[in-house]
Amino acid sequence: MKIKDLYIKVSNFFIPAEDIRSSKKKWDSLAQKDAKYFVWTQKERISEEELRASGKSEYDSLVANDVILQQLLTHRDTALDMGCGVGRITEFMDFEKVYGVDISVHMVQEARVRLPDTTKFSFLEGDGVSLPIQSESVDFVFSHAVFHHMPTRKVVEQNFKEVFRILKPGGLFKVQLRGTETSKRNWFYGVSYTEKMANELSIKTGFSVVYNRPVIRNEYKKSLYLLLQKPKTR
Repeated sequence: MKIKDLYIKVSNFFIPAEDIRSSKKKWDSLAQKDAKYFVWTQKERISEEELRASGKSEYDSLVANDVILQQLLTHRDTALDMGCGVGRITEFMDFEKVYGVDISVHMVQEARVRLPDTTKFSFLEGDGVSLPIQSESVDFVFSHAVFHHMPTRKVVEQNFKEVFRILKPGGLFKVQLRGTETSKRNWFYGVSYTEKMANELSIKTGFSVVYNRPVIRNEYKKSLYLLLQKPKTR
């Protein structure tokens, strides 16, 4: 472990973990300041055109052009964008019905304004640990730049269990996890996972691991992208 990582880890030990109620309050506050920025922090004062372009680019890169995912995705009836924000990526999900769930009511309200087609899109406020969606009703769940903000491993595990519950047998879950430790003093803090820990979490909550891919942007910024599948029969 690098000295900087060790320092952050030790410092975090002495800082109380954020509970889900505080997390919900924080994200509502951030959303009211600048919802578009806090769902895509590459640039402040982002225009609607830039927001849409970023959402399309990331959906294409992470879902539409993921050959393994597309081969396994045999049904396209219903999908969930988990931690949808203002619907930046939700807009481009190629399914008959798309749910967007977010912990921030302000984000959900803005998403409804941006994407008013209620025949396709349904935006719902979540409490951060449960999903307001019927069991075994969703073909695909996608979550990008969301789980790496979750404050505790208990919250992450509960969300994995909820995704498992709502997926149809054989359904797929693609999720990004944080791969490097960051300080609890940062607004963007969330718990981190090693590849081994992420695999153990996935199996513990019932999933089969299709792949677990680390993406390293620099020595202090690493993500894990997992593609998980709910067993077709139980």
